[in-house]
Amino acid sequence: MPEPIAIIGLACLFPGATTPESFWQNLLAGADSRTEATERQMHTDPVWFKADRKGVTDRYYCTQGGYIHDFTFDPEGFRVPAARLAGLDDVFQWPLHVAREALRDANLLDDLERLARCGVILGNLSFPTKSSNHLALPLYREALEPVLQDLLGRPDFRLPGFSEIPPIPPLPKGGDIQESHSPVLVECLTMWLNNWLHHQLPEAAAFSEIERILAMPNDMVLVLNEVGQGILPENQLARRFADLSGRAGQQLGETCDEVWWCVAGQPVRIK
Repeated sequence: MPEPIAIIGLACLFPGATTPESFWQNLLAGADSRTEATERQMHTDPVWFKADRKGVTDRYYCTQGGYIHDFTFDPEGFRVPAARLAGLDDVFQWPLHVAREALRDANLLDDLERLARCGVILGNLSFPTKSSNHLALPLYREALEPVLQDLLGRPDFRLPGFSEIPPIPPLPKGGDIQESHSPVLVECLTMWLNNWLHHQLPEAAAFSEIERILAMPNDMVLVLNEVGQGILPENQLARRFADLSGRAGQQLGETCDEVWWCVAGQPVRIK
């Protein structure tokens, strides 16, 4: 016969509700907590990949969903370095926050003796975050492959895995350069921006990264290809890349002491 279970602490993190009390009030009010996706969820401006109908390849027609907004994870107070927790995906930070608040509600958060005897049961349906699919799908693959091998009579059958996307090469940091203040050549920002889009990272962060290296004390030569003077493809991603490259060029042109344009092998000074 099943043993009784005592619920001694409650916590939650839902769209539009960060406490059980606010969640209950939303239920009583019949609140619709769906919202439009933003750059935080998509890691790019959602408008670039939105279609006006179903069935458009590599596009979505609906950007509404149960998204969590206005929540910032506090990595302090755990028995793990805060810097390590701060770098984790939402799929880790959300349950860490909720578990801590549930323990706080049960007056057990500081009871280390009892916590040492605690276990955790965590269920997750692969709520979409920037890395949840890469974390969850290998588990499905491990469970399904033996079944499919048996059904197909092919013990060598393998489900395709994720393609490994190489990380973006970092722009130089102060600690990477010797204290001699040697000149630095960054070649080339155009490909770096291309990789930035490929990884679907926020555009604002790209400009912040460029601003960071421009503030370094070294003399620098930064190479950026001119992509706006030819025929641009009709797809949105290509136009977005040209726009991003052009804005990066404006940022460099405003800050750099000299700007040179190389045409047919001939350097032309612009600034």
